[in-house]
Amino acid sequence: MIFRIGKMTAHRSHYLRYLLLLAIVLVIIITIFTDSSVLKKTEYTPNETDDFTPKPQRFENISDCYKSPGNKDNGIRYFDDILDAKIQPKPGKTIFFHQTTCSKTGIVKLNAKEACAVESAARHNPDRDIFVIFASPVGVIETKKELPQFYNKLQVYSNIHVRNMNIWRYSSDTPISSWLTSSKLFDSMFLYEHMSDIVRAMTLYRYGGYHMDLDVIVQKNIDELGENFIGDDWATVINGAVMHLNNHGVGREISQRFFGEIMKNFNGDSFIGNGPQMLTHILEEICSTPNRTLWTPNRCQGAKIQPKETFYPISWSNYTLYFEPEDLNKALKLCENSTVIHVWNDRSKDIWNKVGIENAYQVIAAKNCPLVYYDSEIF
Repeated sequence: MIFRIGKMTAHRSHYLRYLLLLAIVLVIIITIFTDSSVLKKTEYTPNETDDFTPKPQRFENISDCYKSPGNKDNGIRYFDDILDAKIQPKPGKTIFFHQTTCSKTGIVKLNAKEACAVESAARHNPDRDIFVIFASPVGVIETKKELPQFYNKLQVYSNIHVRNMNIWRYSSDTPISSWLTSSKLFDSMFLYEHMSDIVRAMTLYRYGGYHMDLDVIVQKNIDELGENFIGDDWATVINGAVMHLNNHGVGREISQRFFGEIMKNFNGDSFIGNGPQMLTHILEEICSTPNRTLWTPNRCQGAKIQPKETFYPISWSNYTLYFEPEDLNKALKLCENSTVIHVWNDRSKDIWNKVGIENAYQVIAAKNCPLVYYDSEIF
């Protein structure tokens, strides 16, 4: 009896070791296939009303991030405020990028995707000034011999200008100035996105010109696009990721109406409610119809809508086409005639896109932002 019990115990111990080993193997397999370092296809089937809302965030004392640095003695040489800088944007002609995330270090930082957007715009539009505006003040440490990665590469282009802004001062002389003294913006669940919606409107109200999001690649000169346009989207709303508005005429009218909508209907819990949805509503009113196929300059007081293929050749629901090697030729074919491509960073930002993977995004990047691309490891 003692022998049989010992034998059963030994057998059970062997069985438990086997189960433990099997569990470890399963954990390793699951980790491999769920780790962010592996390119993943979405299994989600989107619908027309889905806005791919990212996870909301709450911030403590976040407004401090956006205050002017003053006379901080931290070794950082902050970039000029855009309102004080010697070189000013040319009204209606300048390409603007806006970075609205909080900088905790005060050191200028652009990732490879963002720097590629800026380089590609400068490369294809050498006769236009490119202004990169930081809402949270940044600069460089003068005692360091090397400039931050990617920022150093952009210094090759003489038409790129990096500037800071103070959102409250920047809003002066705009209809939204008094509204910004409230806490509504900084209580937003999607602060960075909503601030970007508002800041781009302030820039175009002040100067007029082109706004581009930092998750685009410019493929050609933009002269042919004309003025006072917004891009059509594959969703039920239009998209302000790439647009031009003058600071007079219908461009000014759109900006003014946008500020009115923000002050009246701002919703900090809605991801697209304070940007694309408001722009869509404004254009429906200006064009006197919700039917986008009828939005012509004659009907829309001079404003026009660019077709989807101009900026969004691949829809938000199919964004993985940019990153899957097996979709390379299909994606390149879809993008070949687009002036700008937008890669839907809210969805694609977690894709581990190591340089050397032959996908459409990397092929397009290598061609249009070579200095940044060949200085990158992860793109």
